[in-house]
Amino acid sequence: MIHCRYLTAFDQPRDQLEAALYALMGDLDAVYENIQLNPLSNYFELEAIANQSFEFTLTVHWPDDGALPTLIIFDVELATPVEPYKLNEALAFPAAAYFPSLTLVYNSFGRERSLRLFPRVLDLENALRELIIAVMLKRFGSDWWQTVIVSNQLNRVGNSTAEESSVLHGSQSAAGNYGAGR
Repeated sequence: MIHCRYLTAFDQPRDQLEAALYALMGDLDAVYENIQLNPLSNYFELEAIANQSFEFTLTVHWPDDGALPTLIIFDVELATPVEPYKLNEALAFPAAAYFPSLTLVYNSFGRERSLRLFPRVLDLENALRELIIAVMLKRFGSDWWQTVIVSNQLNRVGNSTAEESSVLHGSQSAAGNYGAGR
């Protein structure tokens, strides 16, 4: 089983979030149930099954705290290995019509290979990446990469700035996240 996680932030009230999720499920031709509040986690959840040339299970959840922006978590399970770019085409690109860019924070596609090479580093890296992205999304919103990192030139490589680095290494997006697929 392959597991993936995307994060984004949503700046609108809960009713608009739910409408956007239902519209996305329609675009994915997904089979889903109504959004429910999980009393154990205090998160709203929407579970769906979609088939976009491969089948995947999607669980979307977010906290019931009413604070904006709302951190939205898209957890994906796939029974068959799928290249990360194909999952982006099937989920992240259609979601862009309703949500700010989805950021891939974890993909177990290469996990078996990686576990043989560096098991504890892999788990620590994924946990830190998710924590950093979640904090930045919650604190600065969905365009945190542009407003905080790039505009403040915090992402320096040698003498180059974040903008020069983005040109050389690709921009931060659903299709080209640093560390995606590890």
